Amino acid sequence: MKNSYRFVAAAGVVVAAGLIFAQNKPATPQQSTRPADEKAIRDAAQALARAFEKGDAQAVANLWTEEGEYIDENAPPIHGRAALAKAYSDFFAKRPEIKVEAKTNSVRFLGPDTAIEEGTCTVNAKERPPNISRYSTLFVRTDGAWKVALLKEWGDDKDTKASLADLAWLIGSWEADNAEVSARTTYDWTESKHFIRARYSIAPKKAGEAASSGVQVIGVHPATGLIHSWTFDGDGGVGEASWTYDGEQWVIDSVGTLASGASSTALNYLARRGDSLFTWRSVQRTVNGAHLPDVPAVKVTRTTK
Repeated sequence: MKNSYRFVAAAGVVVAAGLIFAQNKPATPQQSTRPADEKAIRDAAQALARAFEKGDAQAVANLWTEEGEYIDENAPPIHGRAALAKAYSDFFAKRPEIKVEAKTNSVRFLGPDTAIEEGTCTVNAKERPPNISRYSTLFVRTDGAWKVALLKEWGDDKDTKASLADLAWLIGSWEADNAEVSARTTYDWTESKHFIRARYSIAPKKAGEAASSGVQVIGVHPATGLIHSWTFDGDGGVGEASWTYDGEQWVIDSVGTLASGASSTALNYLARRGDSLFTWRSVQRTVNGAHLPDVPAVKVTRTTK
């Protein structure tokens, strides 16, 4: 499992320095205490996205409770399933063909029959920039099914297309070090400056453990207009991640496939702390659905520009 810890972080982090702390303390993956309910909620969130994408107003409304409510920052609340069905029907009558990508970032249970699901939603329409929003959904279990009781949605603070210039401050070399391993990462522009390329290496300090390395490429995905990264680990694992900025830190939602073929996920946070320091942490880490411990905030320091 040691290699799994390394790559789960590598799939989404922009610096190898963060990877070292993912393997400091070997631990057995912990299953969610309510895996069936969590899966049902995630499935309901995806069902909502698919119904919205198809323009099926009634299917969308049926995923709400009878008294469910939708709140948008730019419009009055919509209360009740019947009102929701009408509002969505009116909206779908005017909208172009769209593609919807919804990503659940977290599911938190408040009680036996209540939970909060949070995530991001990207709506793409022809000849229009992507519409990116963040949302928080209160789910309640009604007659055995998880339904939306309250959905709040707000827009991404950035109205313009994502720019790789927002990450230009990373160019240079960075490092992190502890008693067990050292990690180094160097960022540089590709020739066209359409991508930032990161080369990382990890050197264990314990005798008998092999060093590792890899490459990550960061750029604006042409299909979504969002910052995206692709990671290639030296042992054969691959991963990718979407990036959004919440006003304080980068939220990096990553998925990957380990060299063994196992699937991995992680939600990573990168926060700039000046020109020569940033912090990185990783939560909601899984391998083949089994939960791994969170990685607490790691300090990463610049060595050269």
